[in-house]
Amino acid sequence: MVKVASVAKGSLRRPERPLGEERELLAERVYLALKEYVLDNVLPPGDRLNIDALAERLGVSPTPIREGLARLAAENLVDFRSYRGYFVKKMLTPQELTDLFDVRKVLEIHAVRRGAARPGMSRLVEMERLLYEMGGPNLEPEFHEYGRFSILDQRFHEALLGLAESQALLDAWRALNVHVAASRFFRSSGLVDVQHSVTEHAAILGALVAGDTDAAVRAVDVHIDAGLRRSLAGSPTPVGPLDAGVEPFVPNEGPM
Repeated sequence: MVKVASVAKGSLRRPERPLGEERELLAERVYLALKEYVLDNVLPPGDRLNIDALAERLGVSPTPIREGLARLAAENLVDFRSYRGYFVKKMLTPQELTDLFDVRKVLEIHAVRRGAARPGMSRLVEMERLLYEMGGPNLEPEFHEYGRFSILDQRFHEALLGLAESQALLDAWRALNVHVAASRFFRSSGLVDVQHSVTEHAAILGALVAGDTDAAVRAVDVHIDAGLRRSLAGSPTPVGPLDAGVEPFVPNEGPM
């Protein structure tokens, strides 16, 4: 059993709120904490998860732990085996990850072509906010919160998919679970440089703000190819031109 050391005992508790709201917030915090543990390989592939130990470490009852693990099972991060409990799912092979990225590219480029000409301001504001939460232009060179970054990265791309205004497209993209698989490749390498990913996100957003659909498509294409190569090689070096045909969007003073 792996020691879970990155969250202090009891740190997920918050000031009192109405009971129903507090339960929902606690369940969400526990779920996110467990997800980051898996993405950061604090809980390595193949490990059996001890619900009581996790509950003690996070300072909560076993109930939100079970709920969080059930959500992770639905995302294919953990496996539930009858009479044996939950186990961290094993990583994909490089070929399986490559195939997922190929399908991901088709979906994201389709979303951009369908919605880039008329992106809603709320989508762009959300993407800019997420870019800042990732670190924006001030991201520290030695960045190790891989699980948190992966979650923010996923939300950025969900906002990008939202341009198409198609729930079916978004559901198909989510079912791929690419960010989970890629993050685990990242973390296992120990050589993640997320600064290039943030720069690529900025180029995508810059093209959308400029209303340049072709540039946005090129930026998405570059980003997905680069992300795959970084995932497979764990390389902190640039893997291709970042020029999307427009100046990257790098905000200076905070979100819109």
